[in-house]
Amino acid sequence: MRNGTARGTRAAPAATADASPTLTLWRRAQDELASGAARWTWSAPGRPTIAPLDADALAWLSRVTQGAQGRWGDADGHAELPAAVEARWWRDGWPYATLRIEPDGVRWVEAGGRARFAPLDPATLQQLRNP
Repeated sequence: MRNGTARGTRAAPAATADASPTLTLWRRAQDELASGAARWTWSAPGRPTIAPLDADALAWLSRVTQGAQGRWGDADGHAELPAAVEARWWRDGWPYATLRIEPDGVRWVEAGGRARFAPLDPATLQQLRNP
């Protein structure tokens, strides 16, 4: 790690954490991984395997944050679309959030139930399907 940033990750996008749930996760996970305060795991989009949240996973999360910057709004967390693939995060073994990559955007659903949606173009969505 160099200057508190894991090798291979980019700097956090210029967005406020309150407006971006992915930026909030990115910052929290970066800080807690660096300090050892929590153990973060995730499952990549469409993959059932749970793995440690590493530099590559944080770089992918940064791309999500950049693509959805300024687009987040409150949404229904229960939309189930068959074409959606999901990425999931756990903090110390407890569910933290799910990101559904849907045909027209990304839906963020927190373990507590709050949901947000960011509409994205098809090219960006296709890139996010392959971390």
